[in-house]
Amino acid sequence: MAATDSRGVDLVLNQLSGELLQASWQCVAEFGSLVMLGRRDFLGHAKLAMEHFESNRALAGVDLTHLWVRKPRFVGDMLDRVLKLWAQGHVRPWIASTFAADEISQPFRQMQKSQHMGKLVVTMPETEAASTVPTEPIHRTLKMRKDRSCLFAGGLGSLGSEASCTLPMVLRHSTFVDMNWDDCPTIPSTFFFPFSSIAATGGWWGQANYHAGNAFVESFAAYRRQLGLAASVLNVGFIGDAGYVADRPEAADSARATGQWFNTEVELCWTASSAWDRRMPALRNTEPGESSTSSGSDSMSNEELSRAVRELSSNIVSLQSDGTTSFLATHIGKTLCEFQLRQEPGLDLRARLTDIGMDSLVSIEIRAWIRQWLGVDLATLEIVGSGNLHKLAVAVQKRMIAKYNSKT
Repeated sequence: MAATDSRGVDLVLNQLSGELLQASWQCVAEFGSLVMLGRRDFLGHAKLAMEHFESNRALAGVDLTHLWVRKPRFVGDMLDRVLKLWAQGHVRPWIASTFAADEISQPFRQMQKSQHMGKLVVTMPETEAASTVPTEPIHRTLKMRKDRSCLFAGGLGSLGSEASCTLPMVLRHSTFVDMNWDDCPTIPSTFFFPFSSIAATGGWWGQANYHAGNAFVESFAAYRRQLGLAASVLNVGFIGDAGYVADRPEAADSARATGQWFNTEVELCWTASSAWDRRMPALRNTEPGESSTSSGSDSMSNEELSRAVRELSSNIVSLQSDGTTSFLATHIGKTLCEFQLRQEPGLDLRARLTDIGMDSLVSIEIRAWIRQWLGVDLATLEIVGSGNLHKLAVAVQKRMIAKYNSKT
């Protein structure tokens, strides 16, 4: 606005979200247009200040995915024009920085800060230097703890037997009267992995009981996660080289006639290994009592956190304590790390938010998480401007105190 003497510009192509979207909207001159190029705000029901329409400003949204589906010929013509402009030298990529392959972590750290403009390019070596680049295998061998046991409760047909072959077998014979059920609930589970079927989400007539059984398995896994217990369920589809379909050609032909997708036995085993792997936090197979932060609080699910907040709401004295501040800061920091798919064992609650990956996009996710699980609403600028996790927790705590004090 300073460059145009507060007039604004006639056309703004916007890919920003949150408060930055509002700033882009304010940069549109009268009779100008704002064109939205991203889907985040469409899906998130973003709001714009209506008074700016008073000066004949226009708003338009562009969703290339929808265009490709509904108007493929138009998109094809547009791509042809882009390629011609590229060939003529009128269009060039805006490269902000270039990194060598052995510096692959640097561009990701730079993207987390959201302070760059243009593309970050990683160049792969084409000479003998390629042999010096550190690599690791795509598929790591699953390693199970030697002090734990895995129980297979049925499902030991062709598919189940292949999945179980990745684990060693240990037999501890005992008579039925010597088996002690009381010991079972006290044994912590690293993972709980039932096989379900795609029939849980849709199937065929005459198989209502089969559909209901698989739907129960999914619901039971969700129930365990609400209790903070490990659980992950896999909806198995058609396996082309093993199991029921592979043994019955007529069943395979019927499935192909309806356009069903076939997976392989190897893909099934890879998926099962990923679900058992604790490096996959999104699958919720976590070690009980182990936290992703080092602040001393036990790991808990969002549902347990919400229940703890409800208990605090009835005790204003506890809600105002310093312990509650640290409690909130710890779980906000844990959630921030989970959004970035990383673990931070030494998370500093007073470290700058920008140093631990907070940016405008992540702040939108954090704001939605705080609204859903802590029950209060903060502006994204307030979140980004908090400085550190402790100050952000103080801001959340003040909102919670004001909210629950007014109810009493």
